[in-house]
This record gives sequence, C-alpha cells and structure tokens, in this order.
Amino acid sequence: MQPGRGPDGKAPVLAGSHRAVLAAAAANNRGGGRPRKADDPTAARAREIKGKGISAGDIGKMLGVSRATVHRYLAGEGMDASA
Repeated sequence: MQPGRGPDGKAPVLAGSHRAVLAAAAANNRGGGRPRKADDPTAARAREIKGKGISAGDIGKMLGVSRATVHRYLAGEGMDASA
C-alpha cells in the first residue's frame, strides 16, 4: 500500500473535496496558502528606503522579510493597485 492511498490503492476521497474547497475559496476571492508577511505600508517603506541607496538584503533585515520579498515589492508585484 502506498502512503496517502486507501487500501484499494486509489487516491482518498479527500482529494475531490479539497478541490471543491479551493474552488469555493476562489469564488469568494480568497486564495490558498500562507498570507504575505509584507503589506502595502511595508512595501512603501521598502521603496522609501531603497531610494536612499540601501541594498535589498539590508532592507529585508530592517523590515523582517527576505531579500526576494523586497525585490518582489520593489517590482510592484502583489500590492494593492491603490497604493
């Protein structure tokens, strides 16, 4: 028997209900996964600090996010359009 499979070797019924839960979440404009740590004010602060010539790695350390997250927010990904 394979891990995560029922005694008959088929995927568990939960897989279908999991898809249904994700579809319902998408219908309500909610995604799955972990929420982003940095929010729009944090992204604005990152842009402000970057304007002073500080590196993305140092900005990340100051704000408590990763260097990659700083780069994402400097590029404008994942932020509210009204920001």
